[in-house]
Order: sequence, then C-alpha cells, then structure tokens
Amino acid sequence: MGTAFIYKCNKCGYEAMTSRGRDFGLSVVSDTYTCKSCNKIVEVTVHKFENGVTNSKDYILIEMNKPIFDLRSYTCPECDSGANLFKWNETKRLCPKCDGNMEKDLIGNVKMHWD
Repeated sequence: MGTAFIYKCNKCGYEAMTSRGRDFGLSVVSDTYTCKSCNKIVEVTVHKFENGVTNSKDYILIEMNKPIFDLRSYTCPECDSGANLFKWNETKRLCPKCDGNMEKDLIGNVKMHWD
C-alpha cells in the first residue's frame, strides 16, 4: 500500500499530494515527477507490479500497446503528456510553479493511503 503526503510551496502556496518518490501499491509502482507541460508535481505509474515482481520500463511500453493493458505509464495523469516529465528531486523539493521550496504539511502529515 502506497502513502501520499501533502507538500505546500512556501512562496506561492501551490499544494501537491505526493509519495515523495518511488512507492508501491498492489498492482503498480509509482514515482514522483514534475510535469513541465502543466507545471505540476504528479505521481506517474512507472511499473506494473505483478506477483511481487516489478516489470521494466521496456516491458511496460510494449504492454501499453495491447488493448487489455489499462495503465497509462510514463505519462502525466493531469495532462497526458509523456515528453515533459522530469524526476522530482525530493531533497531539493522545488515548486514547479515558482521554484520556491515545497514543505511537508505537518498538520495533515499522512494524507492518503493508496493501492
């Protein structure tokens, strides 16, 4: 089960719910990216998780072409772009809107568990 937290920019107030990096659910592996197309921090499906095995990016891209495969991998869940995704640096935690610092919401702490 994955866990997401709320981060808020100390400069412009932008908020994002993020797992802060690679996270595992029951059937997918997600990772945190900044989408330069929509300027948001997003959770992107990066692998399919089957029977305890994480499949490679090449496998996922081949499987995506099959009609029964229902995951949108390596694409922004907000704007559907795949070309402008950049790994979010959890150490620097830069805001995609203004380059301010994204700080963890200590009041809400754990916002959501996902599968």
